[in-house]
Amino acid sequence: MVVSTETKGDDQPEIRVEAYDKLDQWRVKLDETEKKKRDVFERAAADLFLEAQYERDLGAVQAIADAVYYLGRDHAALSDDDIQYIMDGAEAQAERVTERRHDNSGDQVGKQSEPDKVYWHGEVDYRASRPYLVQDVIPEVGHGLWSGQWGTFKTFGALELAHSCMSGEPFLGYEIMRRGGVLFIALEGAGEVPIRLQGVIEDRGKIEGPAPFAWVESCPPLIGKNAADEICAIAEPIAKELEERFGVPLALIIIDTVIAGSGYYKDGQENDAAAGQVVMNTMKAVAKRTGTFVFGIDHFGKAIETGTRGTSAKEGSADVVIAMLGDKSVSGEVTNTRLALRKRRGGVNGEQHPFTARKIDMGPDQFGKPMSTLVLDWGTAQAPQATKERWSKSLRLLRQVLMTILADHGHNCQPYADGPTVRAVDIALVRQEFCRQYVADGDDKQKANARFQAFYRAVKAAQAQSLLAIRDVDGVQLVWLTKPEAEGGQINQASPISVRPRRPRKPRDSSPQQLFKASPMICRRVSTNGSCR
Repeated sequence: MVVSTETKGDDQPEIRVEAYDKLDQWRVKLDETEKKKRDVFERAAADLFLEAQYERDLGAVQAIADAVYYLGRDHAALSDDDIQYIMDGAEAQAERVTERRHDNSGDQVGKQSEPDKVYWHGEVDYRASRPYLVQDVIPEVGHGLWSGQWGTFKTFGALELAHSCMSGEPFLGYEIMRRGGVLFIALEGAGEVPIRLQGVIEDRGKIEGPAPFAWVESCPPLIGKNAADEICAIAEPIAKELEERFGVPLALIIIDTVIAGSGYYKDGQENDAAAGQVVMNTMKAVAKRTGTFVFGIDHFGKAIETGTRGTSAKEGSADVVIAMLGDKSVSGEVTNTRLALRKRRGGVNGEQHPFTARKIDMGPDQFGKPMSTLVLDWGTAQAPQATKERWSKSLRLLRQVLMTILADHGHNCQPYADGPTVRAVDIALVRQEFCRQYVADGDDKQKANARFQAFYRAVKAAQAQSLLAIRDVDGVQLVWLTKPEAEGGQINQASPISVRPRRPRKPRDSSPQQLFKASPMICRRVSTNGSCR
């Protein structure tokens, strides 16, 4: 999520939410590590300097650098010389990664690039400046994500789009503006591609004979330095044959799936903003050089409210995000299936298209056994509706614990001098009880880590939906419900839970280490609308 870096009447730098969250995570990680703190600090410095590359405000970059220093001094107990040595190496490594991202944009190494062309108002006809593949939904050239939980018919949906591009039939009621061929990079379930494609072609009855569709079953790692060059080397001869055999251009490239093709080789790399941006930059470079739209099929994370798994840099970079949604039961059955236009640059986001999966007979196989596949039947489009403030299934434990702790240990206060009085409580008490009730597997260390991550995800999701608020007041991080009556009643006086009260902390000074406890002294965590948190 990209947030504003403008100051609001003062000179306090503001950093992006992703960088803020990583600072806090590494502080906790260092505090939990008993041995080899230097190794952990080296990883933290490398990660945070990469994150700093995405800051636009130089003050925010310096704030991150200062915070890294305090991590090494106060949480890793390293000397100034060791800290400076590690920080210099991490900064240099981050700059090299940035250079590799530029290499993936398609510029040849050693070739002198031409200066960027300057466009003046009136010189470009706006009516011709935004060509579409699918009118008002998918641009002719660009990159995007086709995301959803497993079992929500993501590949079936992508093949529906492929059929529309090849046949010229409308997609979701939107006109196809550029009819063309499709390259499908099948890295998962490649054996299902032929029958699924044939199923939609036969069921729709719009294509006779061979379709302008080709697929391959391998792909260079998307984070690789020359990934864009290698994918273009695969696509170019296919594009040439499409022109010769079918008289159509290559219009659409689909990668199934992003995680299978990314080439991540280190733990946590999927959540790294820099690595995620490299993957998206590779897709963007391929789209630009081949003149196509490149879709990456991807998965949602554990909490579907946060969207596509991994770093938010992926959805932030995408021109289009299509989400396949549904209600899943424990047995795997998926109901209330629908496709949502989660993000598009040329229209309103949130439009949903209900669909049902229908089984069709595909005749006998080579051994005479009956075969079948699925096709999607689309319903009437539904306009975006106002989101109801409610606690989803994945947030109910947090709500239950928070309301109980508020009833037993909360106190009335004014977190903001000119704000309303709210009932708040130390977030540490909430985290302590949440971890006691959260069910996790593995050894003690794995359980502790899983519980911490679950609590972190739930709090972040609840904040994103404005269900709760957090602020550091006199050295204590307080949390409260933004609308305590939104769920149909006052905070209940639940039975007491044994929670050990925390010893009051002394007020802190204004050093950069306050950054780790949500203090606004050095930088302010801001939401997309610019308000402080």
